Amino acid sequence: MPAEEAVEWVSLESTVLRAVRYFEQKELLYLEFNSGAVHRYFDFPVHQYRDLLAADSHGKYFNQRIRNRFREERVRPPTPAK
Repeated sequence: MPAEEAVEWVSLESTVLRAVRYFEQKELLYLEFNSGAVHRYFDFPVHQYRDLLAADSHGKYFNQRIRNRFREERVRPPTPAK
């Protein structure tokens, strides 16, 4: 089993984010948005992952501390609305 398969998604209560995964050895953060889109963020430090989990507002933390601050890649596009 690849290492990435061993790390579970952590559900978030947020109007922006649905879930998060973090791979400490690779410093990779995966965020699943409520739209269904998944983005991967590179060189993401473990202390910021912990801060994200502890934040009162995960969406606010994302907008202030993650968005446009890390190299990112879209892994999955948003899910079309039904």
